[in-house]
Parts: sequence; C-alpha cells; structure tokens
Amino acid sequence: MKLILNVKTDAEVAEAIGMKPSALANRKKTGSIPFDIYLKTIKSLNVNLNWLIDGDGPIYNDVSKSQIENNSLSKNEPSRDTGNSNITKVIIEHQGIIKRFKDPEKGLENNEHLLGIEDASHELYKKVSDYLKATHDAAKIMQEEISKKTSKSAKNGTEDGNA
Repeated sequence: MKLILNVKTDAEVAEAIGMKPSALANRKKTGSIPFDIYLKTIKSLNVNLNWLIDGDGPIYNDVSKSQIENNSLSKNEPSRDTGNSNITKVIIEHQGIIKRFKDPEKGLENNEHLLGIEDASHELYKKVSDYLKATHDAAKIMQEEISKKTSKSAKNGTEDGNA
C-alpha cells in the first residue's frame, strides 16, 4: 500500500485512506486490515490488478489524459489533500514520469532528493529547479544538433556510395 500511495510510513498510509494512525496500527496488530478501504483506494488510483496479484506490468493501468485533467477517476478517492493539489492526479502523473526514465529507480531517488531540498529550503529548491530546466533545455538543443549531424552524415554517405 505504501508503494501504491507513494508514501513511506504507516501514518501516511492512514492519512491517505482517511484513518487515524493509531486505528490503522491496531487493525494491523489484530489482523483486521481494512480491506474495503484498501479496495476503494486501489480502485480510485486505477491500480493494475495483475501487478497487485503477481507483480506483472505497471503499477497503474493506463489512464487517459482527459481522466487525469478532469479528475474523473473515482468518487471514492482517498482523502489526502495537500493544499490545492489533487493527490490522485499527482500520483498518476508522477508514475508516468518515473516510467519514462531509463533507470526508474534512479529517477525515483532523484525525486526524493528534490523533496529533501524543497523541505530544507524553498528558495534553494527553486534555484535547483531552474538549474535543472536550463540543463534540460541545453541537453535538448545538443541532442537536436547531434541528430542533424547524424542525419547529414548519413545523407552524405548515401550520396557518396551512389556516385
């Protein structure tokens, strides 16, 4: 459940599913885990049942862009309001981003670092974010230039071969 909710502690799980941490701890001790609540959470987050049962496939089922934008995933969404953001939308978008990394574990680790920086200093977090954006933009330009050179070289090589 922690992985699905992208949290680290039982207290965060309790908050996400609308329980008090002590109530969840007691239910875990007595073996009476609130599966009905877990099931609602799993359904609202569009968790892939194949992944849930045997670990195959992505954690979440594909969700259409309009569902994310309109937040039409479920009315039984766990209440974990963090300001004005909608946690379900954020989790689904974040999971999509993490899946795009060549090394998803490193991507997740880097995001954890960013969270730590944001917790330490919002000003520093903004500077790091600006630096990352600038670096990303520069890398994109470099990639485009390399692609142009490769394409040009291939074209020249083809013409030379036919001459």
